[in-house]
Amino acid sequence: MKGKIISYISAKKFGFICGDDGESYFLHVSSLLDKANESKLVKDVVVEFEPTTTPKGLAAKQVHVPDVNFKKQLVAFFTAKSNQPRYGHVVARYTLSTRFFKDQNEGRSHIKQLAADIGCNAILNTNVEKKTFSEGGENFTMHSFSGDFALVTEDVPCNNDVACAESVAIIDANVTAVAGQFQRVSNSEMKAKAKQLRKFNPLLLVGAVVILGAVFAISMWFVNTAH
Repeated sequence: MKGKIISYISAKKFGFICGDDGESYFLHVSSLLDKANESKLVKDVVVEFEPTTTPKGLAAKQVHVPDVNFKKQLVAFFTAKSNQPRYGHVVARYTLSTRFFKDQNEGRSHIKQLAADIGCNAILNTNVEKKTFSEGGENFTMHSFSGDFALVTEDVPCNNDVACAESVAIIDANVTAVAGQFQRVSNSEMKAKAKQLRKFNPLLLVGAVVILGAVFAISMWFVNTAH
């Protein structure tokens, strides 16, 4: 029987096939005739298999994956606490931490907008840093959001060699563009965050002055002893 891959989770080694009969068949990597074809188990790829009935339902056995070409495209924007996407391939990754926000929703929207502005379509490894500040005798909590800005691609079956090659060039251009934009955005957030820390934690500024003074004193001592 023939059918199309509905889904496949490489981390868990299983997925599902929609057979020509309209039924859904469970697919495990162990059922592949050639285990080297696991990378071809992506949505909409046509495969051939032996339909079988198991105690848990329908399953695909003796799965054959024909020769197939793929084009690359960006997946829809998403965020995840995990370090890796459940689906797709990470082709670029940059870690960023935002300035502090009193409103968590504003902070979440801000980091998503930053990712979109530089051309990333995913934020992985998301995290929230909470910090208590004091101003005018009042304590309050602010939040800084961090994550790995990433470009995540997926493989899509393609019968046009030119389209396949063009898709790779497009993704490469996206990777280059993101690399050029990231540092500018990251520096802006770091400066804003440092300014907030100086404003709400003046002791940090005093500490910095003390450290700089000590460094200056040591350097002068070396200069004097050298003479």
